[in-house]
Amino acid sequence: MTLPDGLGGELILDARDYSRSRIPWLQARRTGLGASETAAVLNLSDWKTPLQVWLDKTSTAPVEDVHVSEAAEWGSVLEAVVARKVGTRHRELGKIAPTPGLLRHPEHPWMLATLDRLLVERGTANPRVLAALEVKTTSLANYIQRWEDNLPPLSIQVQVQQQLAVTGLDRIWVAVLVGGQRMPAPIPIDRNERVIEQLINYGGRWWNDHVVGGEQPAPTFGDRKTLHKLWPGDQNLDDLTASDDVLDAHGRLVDARRRKAEAEADADAAAFELQTALGDRTALRDRDGRLLATWKPQTSSRIDSARLRKNYPAIAKAVTKQSTARRFLPKEHDA
Repeated sequence: MTLPDGLGGELILDARDYSRSRIPWLQARRTGLGASETAAVLNLSDWKTPLQVWLDKTSTAPVEDVHVSEAAEWGSVLEAVVARKVGTRHRELGKIAPTPGLLRHPEHPWMLATLDRLLVERGTANPRVLAALEVKTTSLANYIQRWEDNLPPLSIQVQVQQQLAVTGLDRIWVAVLVGGQRMPAPIPIDRNERVIEQLINYGGRWWNDHVVGGEQPAPTFGDRKTLHKLWPGDQNLDDLTASDDVLDAHGRLVDARRRKAEAEADADAAAFELQTALGDRTALRDRDGRLLATWKPQTSSRIDSARLRKNYPAIAKAVTKQSTARRFLPKEHDA
């Protein structure tokens, strides 16, 4: 496929090649950093950490179309709907055209971008690309909290600047559907050469150090649930002698656990008072009729695992799944 006039970059995967399956696109993305992944390695993403990006780029396992959240799934479904609405509401921006596919920067091969849509001239046989359209969907709460001063969050701004760098375009419009009910006017993000230079320098160093060089990035707080996979535990190693910083973290953990236990005890005591006040009643309301709490009988069914193991040991063994994890047990000492 030949890129339309006005659009730069090297096409490395035609959109038609992954229109039915994302696997070819995911596989091609392993050869560089997509625009949203550069935001992730800058610690600006809510969905991915630098370590998660690194694990994906250095993995030798076959690419799989991993499960995405329901919010992300709906965002993908609604992308075409929002783009069409932009085309009808804002004809002055240009005609909506499909994305060509996955693009690579002509001078920095690690830098990749996939545009959601193109905005092209109307009424010409070979329309020139005027700009691109980036489509987002978000909740009302997230929009109020993070879309400040009519600008998208910094992670999206970084994503768009990388798209501008790869394609050579001067502007990308960002359209957002808020709460599935409201679509403000698209926001123009113009090319910023200073930001693009910073992205090229930092992203290039990150790629060379961590992917080409194989250096594992340090985990961030977003990786806290997978630390046991990084360090499965070696009981042959000597115990760690705590530094001042580690001692401080231990003290903060012990204090937080004490406060949590006190809060849980207070909550249990308050719940006891409410339940004894309710008696056989199943709902509590204030004087204005607003519902404050419910206490309804429920019936649940669960497998009696002890009985299963005793009476049907073969079945119990067949359905038992073994997993390995690390249990973290902080110890308290008197001062």
